[in-house]
Amino acid sequence: MIHDLEKCGVELHDGSKICGTIKRCNRDFIVREIVGTDSTVVNLLNATHFTHFEEEPYLVFNMTKNGISSNQAVTEVARQLHVPPRDVTIQGMKDRWAITSQHIAVRSECLLPEPSFEHQSIYLQNVGVANSSFRLGGNVGNSFYIRIRNSHTWPDLDRIRRVPNFFGAQRFGRNCNEQDVGQLLLIGNYAGAAESISFPPAQKKYQDHLLGESDGAYKGTFLDPHILDSTRFSILQWQSFLFNKLLSHYIRSGITLPNTIPLWRPEHQGLYDSVWKPQEKLDSDFVKLAIKSRRRTSFVPQNLNFSVERDDNVVFQFDLPSGSYATVVLGQLYTLIEKKHGG
Repeated sequence: MIHDLEKCGVELHDGSKICGTIKRCNRDFIVREIVGTDSTVVNLLNATHFTHFEEEPYLVFNMTKNGISSNQAVTEVARQLHVPPRDVTIQGMKDRWAITSQHIAVRSECLLPEPSFEHQSIYLQNVGVANSSFRLGGNVGNSFYIRIRNSHTWPDLDRIRRVPNFFGAQRFGRNCNEQDVGQLLLIGNYAGAAESISFPPAQKKYQDHLLGESDGAYKGTFLDPHILDSTRFSILQWQSFLFNKLLSHYIRSGITLPNTIPLWRPEHQGLYDSVWKPQEKLDSDFVKLAIKSRRRTSFVPQNLNFSVERDDNVVFQFDLPSGSYATVVLGQLYTLIEKKHGG
């Protein structure tokens, strides 16, 4: 997989970047969540260890995973702890093909008196309590250790002292091509959206069943409660794509960047006319799924370190605020080629 930011709405046309390979193995990409008012970095675990469980509404666990997605990890934790998946919450989605650590909150009401957990790619340790569940974006940020292989040229680190806050390729699916689904839903092309979307297997099966039962009533399918979270994310992907295009336009035009830009919604259409001006009437049922949010236009990587290893490999270490992408930072220097060999 090549992290092609141009497919994601980033239109800066910088031809001076060099190639570098990431994620040759999971140890090449390590992410540790930063949490709390004291910006604690969550440690990596190499085994599961439980101590006494306190009687509070939510128990906080350190979770380390290796080569598994956040959603898969949450599902497995819920299964083994015998709690509903909705009662296991996280503050950030972490890369699948990586070694990552983060805090999770588990509602304690349904926990067994002496829970157990065993998994070859997930380790847990209870570390505290909380009064409420976690929400996405609630963490301070993430600390990264990333090895880039086959880098034959010394990078210009000045290019990443301050970085445009683009949404990274991960936001737009494996092939960076899922953002159009949200646009198709907004303009009322439901059949086109149904042909283009990539649902998780369980939801895809349910969607196929609904389409067969409803004689092609695609709109109703996308608004079905079982599908609605995926539909919301499709709309968010389109909002993210438009943000990238607008930020690119500002940078190319030499416009002084504001501190934040709102994500697209109809009330901000005038701001986005230069990158998307729909001719069709938008479907209000899908418009109301578009989130109201502002996003910073740039960020400064903290604690930036760079070292050279043997065999033309280099290692970057830096901390980023929640919601910012390490691949966007490194994408300022490299054309990133992702090769996942596991381990």
